[in-house]
Amino acid sequence: MKPFMLNLKQIALALLVIFSVSCSPEDGEDGAQGPAGEDGNANVIVKTIEADPGRPYLDWTAGSYLGAQANIYEINDTDITQDVLDNSLILVHFQLFEEATWYPMTFNWLESDGGDQLITFDYTLNLLTIYSAQTSGTLGASVSKVKYFIIDSSNSSTNRTQSIDYTKMSHEELINHFELED
Repeated sequence: MKPFMLNLKQIALALLVIFSVSCSPEDGEDGAQGPAGEDGNANVIVKTIEADPGRPYLDWTAGSYLGAQANIYEINDTDITQDVLDNSLILVHFQLFEEATWYPMTFNWLESDGGDQLITFDYTLNLLTIYSAQTSGTLGASVSKVKYFIIDSSNSSTNRTQSIDYTKMSHEELINHFELED
């Protein structure tokens, strides 16, 4: 039995030496450095739309919203895919009169005569549409910028025990929450 144990120890030692010598810690040269990624959150897409060059505000076209006259502004965007429609949240904010304040859509305010004004949006495959209307017809709202957030469903909560309602966040809160550059 002693010679068998001695042979087994020698075989184990030989295998250890063979494997430690035959493998090199070097696995070849490293490849080239890839391009730098964009800052931000991988699960949030943020896009800013500004008025056409030479114009301070969006260039509205006549249309309708829920059967009533409204001005519309269409944004074609291939990032609004069927997967986004099925699994993501889109939030839209806008600036008026080239001022720094961001307002969330849907934005509705009452006029002193009892009428109201509305700026809202909807989206379909590859298209985000902004609507501007008032009780008496179309509204030529002085919208200078539109910023929209496409938030992937994986961001539905950062803590499994607490759900976050992004629709109640201000523009600044969204930027800070997702650690985005404004």
